[in-house]
Amino acid sequence: MAGPRGVSLWRVAATVVAAVLVLGAGALRAAAQEADAAALDKAVAALRNIDPAAMTDEQKQAKAAAISEAWQVLLGAGKAGAARLKTEIQTLDKAKETDAFFRLGAASLLWQIGSLDEAPTIAAQWRAAPQTVNYNYVFFVAFEAAKTQDERALDMLKACLGEDKGSVFIPDHALTINWPLSQSFLWETFGPQGLPVLLEALKTSDHAVELKTAAILLTRAQATEALPILRAKLLKHADAEVRRMAVRCLGLFGHPDDYEMLVAGLKSQDPQDVWYHLFALYEYEDLRAVPHVAPLLESADENVRSEAFAVLTHLKTPAGLEAIRRHGDKATSDQEKQAAKEFVGEVLAGAGITWDQYEAKSAAERDALMAAARARDSERYAAKADDRKLTREDLAKAAKGWKDAHRITGGAFEWVEDRHIVAVATPDDLDLLREVEGALYWRLSDECLYEVQIINNLIRRIGRSRYRAEPGIAEKVTAPAPKAP
Repeated sequence: MAGPRGVSLWRVAATVVAAVLVLGAGALRAAAQEADAAALDKAVAALRNIDPAAMTDEQKQAKAAAISEAWQVLLGAGKAGAARLKTEIQTLDKAKETDAFFRLGAASLLWQIGSLDEAPTIAAQWRAAPQTVNYNYVFFVAFEAAKTQDERALDMLKACLGEDKGSVFIPDHALTINWPLSQSFLWETFGPQGLPVLLEALKTSDHAVELKTAAILLTRAQATEALPILRAKLLKHADAEVRRMAVRCLGLFGHPDDYEMLVAGLKSQDPQDVWYHLFALYEYEDLRAVPHVAPLLESADENVRSEAFAVLTHLKTPAGLEAIRRHGDKATSDQEKQAAKEFVGEVLAGAGITWDQYEAKSAAERDALMAAARARDSERYAAKADDRKLTREDLAKAAKGWKDAHRITGGAFEWVEDRHIVAVATPDDLDLLREVEGALYWRLSDECLYEVQIINNLIRRIGRSRYRAEPGIAEKVTAPAPKAP
């Protein structure tokens, strides 16, 4: 790879891809004359056996120009260019050659020429070549395919499901997209109609990355059909990372049946396993976990201590507050001392009292004080007496406007906040919210991710209402009371 001032062939190639996706293949075709067979052969040859690691900067510059010219010729030839590319692919297949750079580039060209009609061939190239050779070629094409929400794109998305090492950089937003965010950009943009495919992958695949990817995407979508598979298959998988993903996902789901398993995991002798169970308990949001978590503030493992601290600051209880203060008094790390001091100070300031005044309170008063602190944390979901009302009809109109605009800000429903949606939405609206979430990704920016998280938090809260009496932090996570007949 070239240094900071060197020439990156990958970046040049990515620029070509981005230009084609933004301007459309027609802009390049307009600049190219109808290509004859010899010109097509020459263009294909220019794309074969490229090894940037073996090139000097000058050679990379020359090759980048040759790649650009070859793309123009092949795109300009339209169907003839696609046919020539597929002939070369057949040659590679027969010879059992990889030539990853060519396969990935050919797939991108085929997308520009034939779009979804070429989906099977494109997906085959992504399966035949390491996608990390040039993930830009893969991601941007897959993203465009996902935006069509056409079922023909699913073969392409499935071919990406097992990729967790590729990343792309969006320079306009200084945004680097890594796994699993890369998969969210693809699958959540495609929409809820992709969930059955992910569920099938979770059931039938034994590819570790495919399992982890399907698990987190189904969890984010609150697809409860995944729960029994997470418990019966992924929690028992031979791969530790798959097991840990199952723990993470079960914490995010927060089903009443999983509390004991999550707490039991804190006894593991593996600090990484303990960390994942702590992460899961943070998301699970059950106050009963606090006495099990508090002793881990004194763990020898820094990451475990840090996550235990995070759990206790999220599940605000008197026992957690007092454990953090004690830890701050004896911690050897200045950073941990300061974090403990700041948290205790924030809680006391919120209540308008000193530590001495806190200690003078009864147990019931301390419980009430910490309950008030938790209520302040979740007030975005709490209805207000003078709230403007959002109707079911309003929700449908707002969602349409958000999807059309690819943002949840501005417009006639700019006044809508989380609490308005929680007050009117039901689990029947999960697909609607999933569609809104998918539309936000179209902006391909860091700014859209803040809005995505808002919608995903709503999906989780509304989805949890199907199997939890309290979708947020609870003294004890329990199933909702049976509905009256």
